Amino acid sequence: MADHSGHLYPNIAADGYATLHLGDIHYHGSPLDQNKAEDELKSFGLCLGQAPQIEPDAFKGRTAELQQLQNWLLPTNRPHQQCIVSIVGLGGMGKTQLSLAHARECAHEYSSVFWVNAKDETSLRQELATLSLNVFHGSAGVPFRSVDEEMIAVKRLQRWLSKEGNDRWLLIFDNYDDPHLPGIRSATGYDIRHFFPTRAQGSILVTTRSTKLAFSKQLPLRRLEDVSTSLAILSQRSGRQLSAQNNDAVKLTMRLGGLPLALATAGNYLTSANISCGEYLELYTSMWMELFGHDAEELFEYEQRTLSSTWNISLNQVRDQNPDAAEFLEFLAFLSPHDLWYELIKADDCNDIPWMSRIVQSKIHFHQMMSQLHSYSLVDIVAGSYQVHPCLHDWLVERQGSTPNSVFFTIAVNCVANTVKDELDPEYWSCGRRLLEHIEQLESLRWLKLWQAFALNKSVIDAAQSIAGVEADFGWYAYAENMYKRVLAGKVKVLGAEHPSTFRTIDNLGTLYRNQGKLEAAENMYKQALAGEEMTLGVEHLSTLGVVNNLGKLYYNQDRLDKAEKMYNRALVGRESTLGSDHISTLETTHCLGALFYKQGKWDKTENMYQQALAGHEKALGTEHPLTLRVVNNLGNLYRDQGKLDKAEQMFNRARVGRESTLGPDHILTLDSIHCLSNLYHNQGKLDKAENMYQQVLAGHEKALGPEHFQTLLVVNNLGRLYSTQGELDKAEQMCNRALVGRESTLGPNHTATLDSIHFLGNLYIRQGKLDEAKDMYERSLMGFQRTLGQEHLRTLKILNSLGYLYHTQGKLNEAERFYEQALVGFERVFGQGHKRTLNIVNNLSLLYRRQGKLDKAEEVSRRAERR
Repeated sequence: MADHSGHLYPNIAADGYATLHLGDIHYHGSPLDQNKAEDELKSFGLCLGQAPQIEPDAFKGRTAELQQLQNWLLPTNRPHQQCIVSIVGLGGMGKTQLSLAHARECAHEYSSVFWVNAKDETSLRQELATLSLNVFHGSAGVPFRSVDEEMIAVKRLQRWLSKEGNDRWLLIFDNYDDPHLPGIRSATGYDIRHFFPTRAQGSILVTTRSTKLAFSKQLPLRRLEDVSTSLAILSQRSGRQLSAQNNDAVKLTMRLGGLPLALATAGNYLTSANISCGEYLELYTSMWMELFGHDAEELFEYEQRTLSSTWNISLNQVRDQNPDAAEFLEFLAFLSPHDLWYELIKADDCNDIPWMSRIVQSKIHFHQMMSQLHSYSLVDIVAGSYQVHPCLHDWLVERQGSTPNSVFFTIAVNCVANTVKDELDPEYWSCGRRLLEHIEQLESLRWLKLWQAFALNKSVIDAAQSIAGVEADFGWYAYAENMYKRVLAGKVKVLGAEHPSTFRTIDNLGTLYRNQGKLEAAENMYKQALAGEEMTLGVEHLSTLGVVNNLGKLYYNQDRLDKAEKMYNRALVGRESTLGSDHISTLETTHCLGALFYKQGKWDKTENMYQQALAGHEKALGTEHPLTLRVVNNLGNLYRDQGKLDKAEQMFNRARVGRESTLGPDHILTLDSIHCLSNLYHNQGKLDKAENMYQQVLAGHEKALGPEHFQTLLVVNNLGRLYSTQGELDKAEQMCNRALVGRESTLGPNHTATLDSIHFLGNLYIRQGKLDEAKDMYERSLMGFQRTLGQEHLRTLKILNSLGYLYHTQGKLNEAERFYEQALVGFERVFGQGHKRTLNIVNNLSLLYRRQGKLDKAEEVSRRAERR
């Protein structure tokens, strides 16, 4: 236990922290006096000197790190052995606070705890010399007259710390951020080991930004991952009770990335300003330098430093040693702070940029440069790639100011665009996912003027085309639309309105509009592109056939099935002739024709087309490619409607797992597979499971596509069906009316999706006893389906059965008989006499005959059912 008696123990401040008062001290005494003093093994307790001070309850979290320090440093855990530990982390991560928290918490375990500032060699030498005088002579004396006198005092302290039996002390070297060690040749740095005791004993704790202190055990100090800890710091500093229920407070802590200095600075600002966390977050986004720059309020416990000043020190140190690394760090303002890898940076052909050429000339050079940044804790290594703390990245962005570096911008644009794989490459989708955050950073409004400045630069236009394609494929439709429009405007001016490349961008815009549900705008784009390509490239050119196929997809979405079939057949003939039947473009058209036959109710032809497309996709692209999984998913839909529910579930799960792995859980195609599974579970009576999945898909579609998109409305409609099955008729009616209104507005009153909603409303009205309303709905939908799909389509036949049931319920038995018999003839022709759907009609008709007293007819249809 430390000896807290005697005048050698430092004064205790009112806040409970110990401080050594370093007055005017000069050593006097004979060599005999020196030796006698050095022989004394004294205890000095907690001697924090001029260490930054913080209220004890202001330190939050870091429980695991504190425990690790105890395991390594406490004398009781390693008797008579020396342990050197370095706390390593980015400036502002709370290294000093952690070291002081350990000192306070475990002071009773040490004979003495000493803190010194190691920010540079002069400061450290002076603090150790003054500490020496305090150890041997209390606080009396005058200043040292020379460096030699300081070193004599330092050596004396080293000898005392090395004395046999004096091995229970802790010496904290704080802020050793400019080392001069093997691998780090800093012109201003020094080797701290020269100031260690000569005997290997005691405990030494160093705080540093450098990861190169190989002589120590290293404790990496990373961001606070637990949001509750960040909220606790923000609450304590602001004097407000901020909980996880405060969404703005949570968003603020997430944006600050668990960086203690940023959290403390924000809390202090909230204390003095009457604003909310949401308002502070807006200020953070728009006025970063005012909050964290050189002129921002400094926090006492962070030794007169702001985020900006502390990171400037590190950047300047890097620049002194490796100017290329410093340049690269500033360049990262234009990319996401997450997931930086060699191939991404190498992708830009930057031979005319000397510093970048040197960095990417080989992986070894790149990793050496990143290692240097890592050695100052400016980048982290995570899962095989590099990342920058988001607050540090915000600082890099702010450093660009009002005139951002245009060279950096073009390098970043080309890095991202040139990393995009060919769409048929198996790595296209996984690579695209990695690029999304970098694309989002390039889309920042901060760089809008740069996009405008390079609007006529062909290299940037081509890069923007590739970026827009990734945005569109991953459902970032708003970004993609703006980017495609930017590309189109540039191509019209640079290449001309009649250039084939211009028409390809128009075609891309058409596909984007079709995916957005803007079908009229899509049709205009497709027709313009088709006319232009037929004129410039010819009617049989593969690019022209691509537009033809896309126009077929549009007609399919519009229920103009005859026109769709005509387009598909034209594309199929042309592609087979030029590419062969096994080419992926030909197989795409084969799949489209299968979907068309499915919509027409021609299920035998559908299955043949799907199986042909699936075999070809698996051979050409592999079993897990998203284009392959698209066919798998649609085959599942066919099996479901055929009543082959086990095979359907197998297909849906295969598609869902593959899409989730490749595209992510929130991608539209992944949600599509989940939606299909929801429908299947609904059919199987697994209603709770189906409802949870419907809700998941609906939330995802509303976020990605909007509440009025036709795919969103499909989920709304199916959720209404589920509520009806569950007996929640009011909720069912609400969902169905929402779907109907949206579909009428988006797709038109005669679209099959609109007619589906009308038919379902009729079913719902019957259950609610609103028979007249039901009759109106049924007749309206029947007329529409007969006109659009024909007399024997499944949807038409379902309504005939529904009308039969309605008239049966109303006691209009002759009308019911007529509709039941029409439905039965159609179901037998489409499905066969033994199919489950056919037998349901048989059962309905048998009950009707018995009610009419036509027992012979009832027996006849019943026996027919039994034979099946």
